[in-house]
Amino acid sequence: MNLLKTRKQVDKIVTKLGYTETTVREEKFNLEQAQQLLTDTEEAQVITQQISQAIQQQAHKRIAGVVSKCLETVFTGEDRYGFRIHFDRKRGRT
Repeated sequence: MNLLKTRKQVDKIVTKLGYTETTVREEKFNLEQAQQLLTDTEEAQVITQQISQAIQQQAHKRIAGVVSKCLETVFTGEDRYGFRIHFDRKRGRT
């Protein structure tokens, strides 16, 4: 009788072990996917920031050029005025 009870306990433990091993495999796979997604997202963020910086530089050239010419027209003489836009980067945003 005692042997039968022990056998049932062992069977329960083996079943739990199988379930646990399956869960561990699934969670390892999910972790790998999450890490790959994080890597891809970080790369996309870098690319997006580079594109944004290039667009900001182009916009700055155009706006500053027009405003500087207007300032030169209005303020003629020895004092030369120029216009520049300063972009601040905080928390990954400009």
